[in-house]
Amino acid sequence: MRYAFTALLTALIAFTTWLQAPTQFPAATIPLTVMSWNVESGGADAVTIAGQIAAFDGVDIWGLSEVNGDDDALLYETGAEVGENATFARVTGTTGGGDRLVALYDDDRFDLLGSDELEEMNVGGNVRASLVVTLEETTSGLQFLFMVNHLYRSNEDARHTQATLLNEWAAAQSLPVIATGDYNFDWDVATEAHDLGYDLMVTDGVWEWIKPPALVTTQCSGWPCTFNSVLDFVFVAGSARDWQATSEIIVREGDFPDDMTTSDHRPVRAVFDVPVRGQDVSVSYIFVPLLVRQPELVATPEPTAMPTVEPTAQPTAVPTTMPTVAPTVPPSGPCPCNANTLNCSNFSTQSAAQACFDWCVSQGKGDIHRLDSDNDGVACESLPGGFRWVQ
Repeated sequence: MRYAFTALLTALIAFTTWLQAPTQFPAATIPLTVMSWNVESGGADAVTIAGQIAAFDGVDIWGLSEVNGDDDALLYETGAEVGENATFARVTGTTGGGDRLVALYDDDRFDLLGSDELEEMNVGGNVRASLVVTLEETTSGLQFLFMVNHLYRSNEDARHTQATLLNEWAAAQSLPVIATGDYNFDWDVATEAHDLGYDLMVTDGVWEWIKPPALVTTQCSGWPCTFNSVLDFVFVAGSARDWQATSEIIVREGDFPDDMTTSDHRPVRAVFDVPVRGQDVSVSYIFVPLLVRQPELVATPEPTAMPTVEPTAQPTAVPTTMPTVAPTVPPSGPCPCNANTLNCSNFSTQSAAQACFDWCVSQGKGDIHRLDSDNDGVACESLPGGFRWVQ
């Protein structure tokens, strides 16, 4: 019995050490879709534009330029919600007069941590300060900056100053950045000749353009279009440069030439596959099995000489019943694993749910209680103390 107890204690120590070892959860990715669009305030009808926004599905964040005030921004917010089964929220810039910048985001998926306008970008005081919002993706904890820009068209020197300022600003950021907007860099579709502002912005690789594989003009003045160039871009900076991403310029039948109800710009859509890496997490609970009570050790008396007894005619009867032996009690863990009897609501913290999950996996029962809905090794992530993964 003493040897059995020693073996059980050894197994207990080994199992506890395994539980306390850091666990590396696998890398995962989340999709993210953004849209950049100059909606041409003063040259389009806000109700028509809102209907066109509603026709797009699966967009998580919109970066809009040339929005004629917050009333129009509200119409666009309502349009963004159509067909999405989500509630959108908006941040409207305060500069630019009737050509405001607006960010719309899925308020069910993202928490707004803050917003700002870069006043230094309002060169001369008559244009738009860059609009920046800090968002956190609620399921992964990913934090990033989303920016909307509209650079000077008529003043080349001011535009180049703005591009330089954007380069300096992005180089100082610690969070990944996605920037949308109308940059007026006139990237020629055929020759790829472009304005110096593009080069000033991407100097030292600070920004990277999510370049569409097929380039077409994004803005049309006159008919046929006066220019054949890209003015509207999606850029990334910081660690967002490492994200897998694609983009396209959206061409809809009859979009050009535009009229007084539609925009003279085409929207640009970018789709990201964003990595959210698992963290090294040390599980702090300790598994304590129920131990079988050991019998008390009684000193064995020295043998003494027994008197010789002559055998009797009748043999001594042999007992027909065996002595009762207490069954060995199997180790018990944080929860039962014999059937699907629990769910996340049965636990008060994520660590308690994780303890149950890991215990059942170690017993060969897998995720019997279905606590890991996304199969990433983390149980009941929404409970207090849940893991928050940040790229």
